[in-house]
Amino acid sequence: MQTELNSGNYINYWGPELTPYARAIAEHYSQQVPYYLTVPTKLTGTAREDRVSVTDPYQYDSLIVGCHIAMGSGANGDNGQQIFLQVEDLRTGLLWSTPGQVGTSPCTAYGGSRAAAMPILKLPEAFFLPAHVRLKHTFSVISSTATGGFLTWIGVQLINPFQEGAPKTVQMPDGSTIRVGTRMPWLSTIGLGTEISVIGSLRYVLGAGNIYTQYTPPMDCDVEIHDIEANWFTQNGSDKLPDNVLFSIADKGEPRMWQPSRSPAPAVMGDSTKAYPSMPFTKPYRLKKGHRLQITTQNTDSGDINDAYITVRGVRLCDF
Repeated sequence: MQTELNSGNYINYWGPELTPYARAIAEHYSQQVPYYLTVPTKLTGTAREDRVSVTDPYQYDSLIVGCHIAMGSGANGDNGQQIFLQVEDLRTGLLWSTPGQVGTSPCTAYGGSRAAAMPILKLPEAFFLPAHVRLKHTFSVISSTATGGFLTWIGVQLINPFQEGAPKTVQMPDGSTIRVGTRMPWLSTIGLGTEISVIGSLRYVLGAGNIYTQYTPPMDCDVEIHDIEANWFTQNGSDKLPDNVLFSIADKGEPRMWQPSRSPAPAVMGDSTKAYPSMPFTKPYRLKKGHRLQITTQNTDSGDINDAYITVRGVRLCDF
């Protein structure tokens, strides 16, 4: 799917093409080579575990375009659905997953799983990783345990810049000039239902027959939202009934709803077990600085759903 924003910048979801931002960066180099970077989770099977993996410094600038995960099992980490990840680069310290009640995102919102039809998930926007800058990964297991596993970043090495050093700015298709680093991946995860604590661990219960209204946190700059990922269409190897969970979405800063009624989950969001792990919107939506996205959820099923999360994915538009 390909669409155009008012700014004239084209967005491509599933094809092999780079985004205009990534292409503009790559054009500053004489050589571009495929890039794979595998990161271990270091998980040991301990309950409520946090583990940190930091990549080694690399000699070339790189563009990270997508991700693959190989972790967990049907009863252990749920093939990545119940393993959470926070990413930051150690140059800026900017977090990819927004701070909030959850403050991290399921690994399936970052990458495609080996157990899914789409083993590689593209990021909403390519991330420019300068040479010698390390990526920090914090893996967390909240409601289950997991042992081992890997994450693999997939992208492009950028070799031999035409001018000394990495580009400071690039030109977009509409003629505007933006600073490199202005566009970076943004993920905001919401736990569905009632928040509870189990032995000090944050959990959520999406109660049968109940309606809940929840919000993404307000941001300090505009966000370009591309898609939504769900982690709960299957749990512990068993299928749930996502058609019985209904959603409606609204921008609380605008006086209108996106839809007149609630829609079944598979029409609104993707899941790691489906061909579209993260369901793209018909058009990316620009959420203005300070606005919040309102998510209303109704579970019409006869049973509760535990530890269900959705992740809104997009691009942070901050010029730091």
